[in-house]
Amino acid sequence: MMKKSCPNGQIYRCNACKKLHLEYGNLGLDFPSPEKLVEFKSYLKTVHANHFEHEVKSNNQRRKLLIPFANMPVKLLLSDTEIVELIDLLNDFMDLLSRSEYTGSNFKNSQLAWDLSKFTLN
Repeated sequence: MMKKSCPNGQIYRCNACKKLHLEYGNLGLDFPSPEKLVEFKSYLKTVHANHFEHEVKSNNQRRKLLIPFANMPVKLLLSDTEIVELIDLLNDFMDLLSRSEYTGSNFKNSQLAWDLSKFTLN
């Protein structure tokens, strides 16, 4: 099983269903493909901490970043430190994916593997 961990979570590829499973804090997300994981990471990177912090400035909670999910009544609540840790975890996992023997067999083509490796450089 391909897996990466950090203090608050882990991400792994299930050998049985081939999905990517992200566990972070008390949230669990499943991604059917590496492409969907890349989309999620790109979305996280577009979050502007100051925008969300101003929206909830009166909120006394330690997690100030409210990250909504489209078409779902769910929000991911993260601190500045947690969002950096989560993005680093995703980068490390995508780097592992791009370097593994799975690259040739599970991605549609080698161009996708190259696209994933460009994301890990950000």
